[in-house]
Amino acid sequence: MGGRDAWGGTLGGRPFVWRSAVAGHVPEFAGAVFHKRNNLDRRGMHPVEIALLEELRSWPTTSEVPWDQLVACVAEFVDRGQIDLDHTSRVAAAERNPALRDHVAALVDAAGCGA
Repeated sequence: MGGRDAWGGTLGGRPFVWRSAVAGHVPEFAGAVFHKRNNLDRRGMHPVEIALLEELRSWPTTSEVPWDQLVACVAEFVDRGQIDLDHTSRVAAAERNPALRDHVAALVDAAGCGA
């Protein structure tokens, strides 16, 4: 058991379920759960940016990573060019989930970069 997720948290405590968020038609695939997202602005985003939106949608409920660790990890992804916080903020502004919008705004403020 064990391992680490993309944000540096542990994977040991939860059973694995492959999940993916998709914009548009939701496919059916045995052993996977797909979540439909209606924000078509997500098209063309880097997979890490989409993963960040999904992490922030339900943070901290489904996260094992404290806020300061998440901020530091996102700052590294920004430095490597894998997350564009300006673009991610614009996409988040069009999301229906108010917690997601609030978390992205807080992340931008805390990371001190982007938007």
